[in-house]
Amino acid sequence: MEDISSLISQAKFQDALDLLATRDASDPTVQVEKGRAFAGLGDFRRAADELRKASDGYALLAEKPPNTQAVRTEEPTIVDQSPALPVPKFDWFQSDTHVFVSISARKVAQTELTVEIGGKLVDVSVFNKYRLKLIPFALLDPEKSSHTITEYKIELKLCKLLPGNWPQLEEATKPLVVPTPPTAAALPKPYASGKSTKDWSKLEKEADVEEEEGDALNKLLKQIYKDADEDTRRAMLKSYQTSGGTVLTTNWKEAKEKDFAREIKPPKGQVYKNWDGQIISEGDDE
Repeated sequence: MEDISSLISQAKFQDALDLLATRDASDPTVQVEKGRAFAGLGDFRRAADELRKASDGYALLAEKPPNTQAVRTEEPTIVDQSPALPVPKFDWFQSDTHVFVSISARKVAQTELTVEIGGKLVDVSVFNKYRLKLIPFALLDPEKSSHTITEYKIELKLCKLLPGNWPQLEEATKPLVVPTPPTAAALPKPYASGKSTKDWSKLEKEADVEEEEGDALNKLLKQIYKDADEDTRRAMLKSYQTSGGTVLTTNWKEAKEKDFAREIKPPKGQVYKNWDGQIISEGDDE
């Protein structure tokens, strides 16, 4: 895949797609490269479809019996350990391009440690001590990921295949079950003193109107993005992602040089930092 990765790094996305058309379309690695090429062309729908297929393919690979040979493969070799080892304490944070996982571990020798990083699986184990197995929220780039050992920690630097903010570290393993809301008549009546009461059914209707307005706004923004030219799309993506969802502009001349992260205003008495710990902005004291 080095020739294809080279084409993508040179922004020759269509040439990469032409070459990928000669490869096995069921190979998750081919699907990942197609996703990167489509994303480079601005076709995010096809990019998402290819990455979704790659994610499913990697999940199937992870379920196959372990490879007994000590050879690093595209996906990590799963080694069943019995009895199950405890999960170590760990913290994580992220930037737009990487996820950083810090595992508490004192004086771990390199010979005791096994770290496997695949597109859809991270597996860290210390012989006869503990094991941390993660299914990342989105696909990783194993070739650009790494790990280091210090006296007190094992630190993972996981490269995101596509930049962006993750709402959580791991992919949800169970579907979210949303209970059916009760009718207005079934809602409990809050305590009210004197003659002052609230019309709760009216408040519920107002909330429904606000939700409909929010859906209409999201639909409008999606339509604007779909019909926009490349510079407008770049401006929308950069402003929205780097500002943490607080700024959206379609002016690429403005967005190209502007640091939207510095416009994020944290709550009073708090600060906003990047992953290096550098303070970007502070909450107003007033």
